[in-house]
Amino acid sequence: MWNSRRRCRNLRQVFRGCVKAFPFLFFPFLFLFTETYLHLERLSGDYQRIRLNQQMKQLEEEIRALDALRAELEGRDRINAAAEGYGLVEPEPNQIEVLRIQHVPIARESNYDLAKANAENELSRTAN
Repeated sequence: MWNSRRRCRNLRQVFRGCVKAFPFLFFPFLFLFTETYLHLERLSGDYQRIRLNQQMKQLEEEIRALDALRAELEGRDRINAAAEGYGLVEPEPNQIEVLRIQHVPIARESNYDLAKANAENELSRTAN
């Protein structure tokens, strides 16, 4: 019995010692864990930024190449050469006609009234 009490007392002392030492061990490990996590997140963000910068440079190069291709395709000399190949020529001044359409407001009538008026016009044309 005396041995079991002593063992219980020793366990209590060990437990109290662990409880007292817990903050001294917990907070440094928490600090180290937090530092490691933040460092890894920063490295991950750096890798993503590097990858995005490389992708951006690649896209800028593609844009430059496409702009050069567009400038080449829109070039006046190329268009003139293609036009001659298809047999196209510049129009003469008297061949150009300008058409203008005047805006005529449409009366707001129902569809039935418009259809009826169109039918009456057709009947009067056929009667004449």
